[in-house]
Amino acid sequence: MEKRNRRLPNNSLDPDNRRIAAAQADEWHKRKESLPKPERSVIEKKLEKYVEKIENGDIIYDIQYYRKVELDNSSVVTFTTKYGNIGVKKILTITD
Repeated sequence: MEKRNRRLPNNSLDPDNRRIAAAQADEWHKRKESLPKPERSVIEKKLEKYVEKIENGDIIYDIQYYRKVELDNSSVVTFTTKYGNIGVKKILTITD
């Protein structure tokens, strides 16, 4: 609402509307400033929980392990379907 009322005076031709909108913007700004400030951001809270999981050893269950796959780009087999052509490459190696 503060941003909205800050824009209104710039787009209004009537001086009374400009004055009213500016006063309302100031009021909304005061309301925003009177709100309590959050102690920590959401990211900080999530980071703290993540650190707790690591310290407790629970993080092992959250980790997904992937294998590296190398594809053979020289031999591509193309299949034709009703949706179009699909190119398939041969797998050369799979490593941990």
